[in-house]
Amino acid sequence: MSFEDTLRSMAEGGSTAQTPIVEIIVTVEEDLSRQQAEMELASIRREVLSGDPIVQNVTQDYTVDSFAAETASAISWEDAQNVRSALRNAIRSEGMTIRGSAVQADIKTSSL
Repeated sequence: MSFEDTLRSMAEGGSTAQTPIVEIIVTVEEDLSRQQAEMELASIRREVLSGDPIVQNVTQDYTVDSFAAETASAISWEDAQNVRSALRNAIRSEGMTIRGSAVQADIKTSSL
């Protein structure tokens, strides 16, 4: 299959890559708007990514007032606790109040 055929197949939904990940999720008390969540995410992402090499990305979901640190598909409990702590500290440094945290296993599907 050529490169062009592969791109066409992916664009048509025929071939998608599935990547298992573990997410450390922290919810906040504040009712975040999309714009506010995006602004907060920029500094939270920078702080968490620079502090822990196991974190691959940091995202936000303003619809449920949460931030998530994405890690490899298999991490130790101690590493998960360290990531949670780094994420919670970054969120607190932005002046937000922590409501709770969770660990979630997920499959990310990559497509065009």
